[in-house]
Amino acid sequence: MKTIIQLLIVALILNAAFQAARSYYTFWDYRSSLTEEVQRPRVTSASQLHQRAVDLGTDYGLNIEWNAIQITAQGDRTIVNFRYVDPVSFVPKYYVRPWAYEGSVSAMRQRPLDMDER
Repeated sequence: MKTIIQLLIVALILNAAFQAARSYYTFWDYRSSLTEEVQRPRVTSASQLHQRAVDLGTDYGLNIEWNAIQITAQGDRTIVNFRYVDPVSFVPKYYVRPWAYEGSVSAMRQRPLDMDER
């Protein structure tokens, strides 16, 4: 019986570590994809980039709201700040913790981004 309890505790710890790692990996992967999107020349306006950032979040299963993304341009450098909350299930169905993420992406563009207001 003692061994079963120890194995259950080890399984819970491994699951919690896996879920935390999955959440961090999703954050870094989203950030990397957003950097690539900023550098792409096919996105020409801030509103297109804003929508693309929200769509990328949906592709990764993240609930990123429109007002949680800010885009600024400084010459040929574009800066995108974003934030979202990812619910991480440490103990399945019993303990889900909302984990807040904030990130910033800065990239050079060949053409400056049109800063239209939407």
